[in-house]
Amino acid sequence: PCLGGLGQRCWRLLTSAVGPTNMGVVCRCGWLPFLLLLVSPRRALGQIAAATPWLDVCTAEEYTDYREELCPDTFRVSTLAFNPLYARAIANVTVLMQPSKDLAGSTQKQQYVTLDLPGFLAIGTVNPENGLLRDLSVTASNPSAVGQDPALSYNTNDNPLFKSPAEYDTLTRKLKLTVVVGQTLSASMDTEIVICCLKLPDSSVRDNLAYRIMGPTDLGDAIISIRDEPIKSTPYIDPGFQWEFLMVGFKPAVSMSPTVMSLTIRPANSISNRARIILKLPKIQRVLNESGVVYFNTGSSGDAGDWMFFAPEALWDKEMETITYFLRESKVLPAGREVTLSTIPGEFKLPVEMETNSQSLMVEARSFDNIDNIIRATAVFQSSPVPHVRMFTHSSISYSNNVPYEMSMVTLTFRTNRPCFVGTTIYLRLSGFQSQVTLVTLKGDTKVYFQNEVATFHLPENLIELKVVQTIYSDESDIVVQLLDLILPAALYANDSSLVIWNSDPGAPKQPVTMSPEVGGGIKTFLRSQLAFVPPEPRMPANITITLLPSIFFYQEDQIVLHLYGFRCVSSQIPLLGEDAFRINKRTAVWNAA
Repeated sequence: PCLGGLGQRCWRLLTSAVGPTNMGVVCRCGWLPFLLLLVSPRRALGQIAAATPWLDVCTAEEYTDYREELCPDTFRVSTLAFNPLYARAIANVTVLMQPSKDLAGSTQKQQYVTLDLPGFLAIGTVNPENGLLRDLSVTASNPSAVGQDPALSYNTNDNPLFKSPAEYDTLTRKLKLTVVVGQTLSASMDTEIVICCLKLPDSSVRDNLAYRIMGPTDLGDAIISIRDEPIKSTPYIDPGFQWEFLMVGFKPAVSMSPTVMSLTIRPANSISNRARIILKLPKIQRVLNESGVVYFNTGSSGDAGDWMFFAPEALWDKEMETITYFLRESKVLPAGREVTLSTIPGEFKLPVEMETNSQSLMVEARSFDNIDNIIRATAVFQSSPVPHVRMFTHSSISYSNNVPYEMSMVTLTFRTNRPCFVGTTIYLRLSGFQSQVTLVTLKGDTKVYFQNEVATFHLPENLIELKVVQTIYSDESDIVVQLLDLILPAALYANDSSLVIWNSDPGAPKQPVTMSPEVGGGIKTFLRSQLAFVPPEPRMPANITITLLPSIFFYQEDQIVLHLYGFRCVSSQIPLLGEDAFRINKRTAVWNAA
């Protein structure tokens, strides 16, 4: 296309300018100059005795108007290298570039370099300002000159040319590099950077013309420093043996809970000879916490006969965090055959959190003797997300009336790390609080989120329950809940740790309310605390009578801790006697020798 378009342009220019005489013209097609020899139809090539004169249209004054078309600015050098280099690898990408002119970054004109790499997948963090962008780190890799300060050298780690991170647009599939204001992409030397990380495509020819580079600016199409062109040098990516499809599913996908894991595989090439299929599961634990035999089934496979491909037992390696499945002897898993292998319920426990389509979950195929690699370790294409246990990132309580033993409207403000979905229960323990009713009326706009617009107050436990009936996006903004006519206790400290909030997620921690005001002067004490020993002899077994008179009420789940330094007890459970022993759970105290 280049020779056809620009060559015809050169021909038109020459024929209109020089007529039927012999002439040569140098034109530039992208980065490569080429020579057009135009021969007069009146002369045969064999009759030409004199050297053919030529013109360089990139410098000749008479072609100034056509210079941008015939001799566009270009990247003289544009090279990609990948480490590691194999299909579907998560790789560091090294980029070498050298433009035909200096490209400066300034406040008046922001200079970019964009890479269009079809088939690649960005492995980076989500941009906090735009969920469609992925942030990829950029490392400057030019060496500093001998004896020169790296902070003053060109494109060093101490003086980078490009901003980090770079932005990968998941819609356009383009990576945008931004030149730092005050820096210049030099035309006199190669510029080398390393980008982390991109997942390589299934395969690629050498010097793939589909990979493009461009030098746009923030001024749009009006000013483009270097127009879109192919990257000049890219390595060959050998497809090798691959997986057509890989998926790992969890049921249920609940943080820190037992689960059934299902691995779905579909090889692109046949696998045989008792090959090992190895699933890498970092952060996932076996409930038994030991290596050994793992049983599985193919009940979720599309074909009832899929069980015949595999040996009935798999192996779990605790240190490597892998499950290894074995093909049966003389069995061949054909290319394109999709099989699902599921563990038995309760065998494995999920981590705190795992992202959707986690790249840490990998599958490989190896020979039975574990020497030869048949299919490289490949990240799964799909996997179930494991949401983090819902927690409260902020919580506070305030009162309309801070007088002890009087009614007050209690205002709870909270924010969570994830939305509170329908079915979630929020628990709030208000130590020492009382109420005349067990169904506490809610007030305000947020009351519609909760069942019957009331909170349930379990008086013996001092426990408030709020049952969510509409999804609350409490991860996006503070949620304010007002509870009417609660009776305040005799005293509360400022930011009292006895006020606790948590939710119904399995494993959700009980968290002290972050902020709360003082009540009753913030004084809580034991008005009387007394120990009596029978017999009162040192180093002798004795019965201890404990007499306590607190200044506040204690409710169910409250604990009284006595530090008895120097005492010893042979049992961890101590039975309690006396007229008030029934007030203590199971009439038993717990001795902690530590």
